[in-house]
Amino acid sequence: DAARRGAAEARRGPGSGAMSADMTWGETLNEILDTHEVRDGVAEVLLWEDPGRSLMWLGTGVAFYVMVDVYELGMLTILGSMCIIQLLTFRVSTFMQDRGIAFEDVDLRDKFIMTPDPAAVAKTVEIFGDFFRIVEETIKELSLTSDYLRLGQGFSTLLFLSALGRVVTLPILLLGFWVIIFTLPVFYFKNQNTFDRLFSRSRQAAELVVKHKSKKRHRD
Repeated sequence: DAARRGAAEARRGPGSGAMSADMTWGETLNEILDTHEVRDGVAEVLLWEDPGRSLMWLGTGVAFYVMVDVYELGMLTILGSMCIIQLLTFRVSTFMQDRGIAFEDVDLRDKFIMTPDPAAVAKTVEIFGDFFRIVEETIKELSLTSDYLRLGQGFSTLLFLSALGRVVTLPILLLGFWVIIFTLPVFYFKNQNTFDRLFSRSRQAAELVVKHKSKKRHRD
């Protein structure tokens, strides 16, 4: 049975099993990024090692939210506007190059590219696919666990997310998530010692509460 399970995992590829019980979601995500060899690139953007690039990605996400949710523009309108901008930009740049004003010895066809690299798109889809497969397998494993504390924590988390979705719309949740991943990591690394002490004390307090309740239950 173990051999068959191992063969099945190998066929499904990385990121297809449930999350290990001794790993956090952050560690699981880091493992997925390592598997696809993009962890360093993602860290550079989220930790603002190249401020211009990070600001561009953050601004793109916020601008997309404003266009879709605030101004209620359709995807075809956005794509059409982007194509018009590319047409005008390329036209003006070609005119400037022909007149010797700018862009000398530059291949404008290679410089002005708005469509993403197909390989980057495929890798992004694979990363999200691996993450959601782990979520699915973890839920399946959670449903069969005999650890009722873990089951209760998992069920409470899912219940909270379901309730949150009834209060906050998906675009706002995505915007909040987008802003958080560009601000929280860099804020944490700049104040890592302080956060680590707080997390350690919180964990110790939670463990004491659980142990106290467990002893009380045994006495009863």
